[in-house]
Amino acid sequence: MKKWSMRKRLFCIFLAFSLLSVMIIAVVACVVSYRRVMDMAVVTSEQMVEKTSKEIDGLLEDMTVLTRVISQDSSVQAVMRTQYAQYKDQFSDQFELDAYLSKLNQYNDNIFAMYFFADNGIVGKSKYYAIAGENIVESPYYQQAQNEETSLWLEPSIGSHFAITTGETLITAITPVKELGSGKYRGMVVVELEEARVQSYLSTRISENGFLYIRDTNGIPIIFPDDVGKEEQQHVKEQERDDSRHGILFSDLRIEQTLFHSGWTVVCVMPGMELARNIIDIVMIVCFVSLGVILLALLFAYRCAAFLVQPIIALDEKMQQVEQGDLSVRATAVRHDEIGALTNRFNSMIETIRSLMTQKLENQQKLRLAEFKALQAQIKPHFLYNTLDSIIWMARTENNEGVECMALALSRFLKIGLSRGRETITVHEELEHADNYLIIQNIRYKNQFAYEITAEPDIHDCLIPKLVLQPLIENAIYHGMKLKRKACALRVWARQEQGDVAIDVVDNGVGMTPERIQALRNTLQKGQGPRADSYGVINVNERISILFGKEYGVTFESELGEGSCFRITLPMQQKEGDEDDESFIGR
Repeated sequence: MKKWSMRKRLFCIFLAFSLLSVMIIAVVACVVSYRRVMDMAVVTSEQMVEKTSKEIDGLLEDMTVLTRVISQDSSVQAVMRTQYAQYKDQFSDQFELDAYLSKLNQYNDNIFAMYFFADNGIVGKSKYYAIAGENIVESPYYQQAQNEETSLWLEPSIGSHFAITTGETLITAITPVKELGSGKYRGMVVVELEEARVQSYLSTRISENGFLYIRDTNGIPIIFPDDVGKEEQQHVKEQERDDSRHGILFSDLRIEQTLFHSGWTVVCVMPGMELARNIIDIVMIVCFVSLGVILLALLFAYRCAAFLVQPIIALDEKMQQVEQGDLSVRATAVRHDEIGALTNRFNSMIETIRSLMTQKLENQQKLRLAEFKALQAQIKPHFLYNTLDSIIWMARTENNEGVECMALALSRFLKIGLSRGRETITVHEELEHADNYLIIQNIRYKNQFAYEITAEPDIHDCLIPKLVLQPLIENAIYHGMKLKRKACALRVWARQEQGDVAIDVVDNGVGMTPERIQALRNTLQKGQGPRADSYGVINVNERISILFGKEYGVTFESELGEGSCFRITLPMQQKEGDEDDESFIGR
């Protein structure tokens, strides 16, 4: 990734951020959708179970109410008090009972049939079906109902438990009846309801595969909708027997509500796989939408990366042109953001570079001119004329030793001054050049001044621009010591000071007035003031400042009547090997 372009990096960053955002949104959408689906399924199922339970409870309540009405009827109470075995042929109670039950059955068309059995053997029935046996009161159902003193609900069975019917599937409620006079249970009321009546309420589907069913108090499913097949019924019964078979992720949804009168339970079951399909459909929709968003994110990431990088690429092309040396190019800032600011700074930088290069060329030209003028100063006609005139005069007086000394000093002076075209020489060579110049001047002035040149050994090989000491020495001689009537002394002292090379030219001449000091300082520091009287000093200062900066150059101290001290400060540059023609420019 370190070698990738910025466009590719930005594209990958935007893409990763977009994918992460889409994935988070998709996951959240799936989770929320799953909860919504489950909540909706639960609410719908609960409403369906509650409605169905009320309707079925209404049917069962009718059976219970009929049982209570029958048990409290006077004819029924009278039958239970009759000794039927003794007056069997004398009473018509059974016929009256049948008529009563038949009449009740006609007003309650939801009820299939009603029966009353007394322990004295009298049997009443609402329909014409024949009773299945003579000893009904000895039935285990009758015994159980009397023992429990409550209604006994029998699960659906094909045909009646007490009569010979035509094969209907019937739900039976058995209720023991007390004879009010004795307070003893002397009979039982049987009410039968067709299973189809209950199934009609269970037939409403809550989903494609979800349905309602009823289970008894033992947890056994007993009534299913008529459109539920045997396989589904068997599956439900197996699940009722073994809850461990339910799935963990896609468990069946089960809502239950107990019927008040029978104690049975209405159960709503929705297969987990059906819920899973609904959720999977939602997940698929979310995935397709997310895929579309990802494609849009890809396009957006590409466009965004291009939008951010294109100005940088254009700026890079301009920089390549600058690298090839074309400083006339300019970049166009088309935007007002950080990239636009960078473009403006690029243009400003190019302009600054052009200005610096122009200034450097001007400095080089100034330096060449200054060096040329410094060289010209070394070979001024009057200096050569006076020197040669002194040599001729000494020759006429047969001062051969003086002639030899002065001629040798002039030869060395000119040789070092020319220095084979080099711009820099060592401190040792510059001091030797100054020494030859002082030898010539001392001979010309007939030893009217004494001089001393000293230097620390560790700076002998340091590089220095040539012809910087002679103008200062000349200035000390002509403007300092020449005007003084008594013998003078001049000292040149080269040393290392705070990591730089410092060279002092000290004389005990006439010094300078405060006005002259201030004028010369203004000229050296600001370029303002007279230049003719101290042109050599100004020339040296300008050359050093051009080469090394404004912090280097010529400084001085002077006191009227006491003398002056001019100091040259240069960076320390050691000569390397046989370095013979090096320039400080650009260092």
